Amino acid sequence: HKNGYLEGTVELIAAQPTENGRVMPVYRISVGPKIIFETRGVREKKVRREVLNLIEGQTFDEDLVLQYVENKRRQLQRKGHYRAEVDYKIEKTPGKTMVTITVEEGEKFSVEQIRITGNDSVEKDTLSDLMLTREKGLPLIRPGRLVDQVLEEDVSAILGYYQTHGWVNVEVEEPKISQGSKPDRLVVVIPIAEGPRAIVESRKVVGAEHIAPEKLEEILQVEPGEPFNPNEARQDVYALQNYYRDRGWREAAVDDDWSLSE
Repeated sequence: HKNGYLEGTVELIAAQPTENGRVMPVYRISVGPKIIFETRGVREKKVRREVLNLIEGQTFDEDLVLQYVENKRRQLQRKGHYRAEVDYKIEKTPGKTMVTITVEEGEKFSVEQIRITGNDSVEKDTLSDLMLTREKGLPLIRPGRLVDQVLEEDVSAILGYYQTHGWVNVEVEEPKISQGSKPDRLVVVIPIAEGPRAIVESRKVVGAEHIAPEKLEEILQVEPGEPFNPNEARQDVYALQNYYRDRGWREAAVDDDWSLSE
């Protein structure tokens, strides 16, 4: 790998006995083409080192280069270069593969404001506490960096909160990023369409002939009059299944089915 043959492989194909009673391993070695890196906006040695760190346990291919590109862009965003561009090009010729990496860091940005819209039923502070993305504050404590992957995780966290608190049809749209009051400031808007909140009207267990009603009450988490949480319904399924299987009904099957009233 250090000599540029990143696609080289060594495979153990046999183990031959020797005259002195020992075993001699036989390997098949494939050198593969030499990988040459050409870089713009980043040092070639740094790219090679970071790719070598990624390649352990993997083979060198386009997916690995793409992984490097995504990691590099994320790394730059964490440093404030939100609009950084990292591109690659692969050209193959006999015995050689040329990989061109182009990095344009761009200007540094920080988050000036995070606006959440459509959250008619949930306080903004409640949703903001779920997020890792933060508005700019003290430089070392809250630099206000914007990272696409982190923002996607923030959206998932908000979606999960709503869905587990009764808003099963909520939609959290893709955040909109715009310029703030200064050229190096960003405004993040997260639009939400809550939809109606689902409250458990009734709960019924069918076919549980060998469980006493009071035991069912101990097992089940879904409660009438409470906001519906699909996760609790799934947990009830597992709990009932385990209850039966622990008592000899090895093939017991439990399913949940729920519907929203008009």
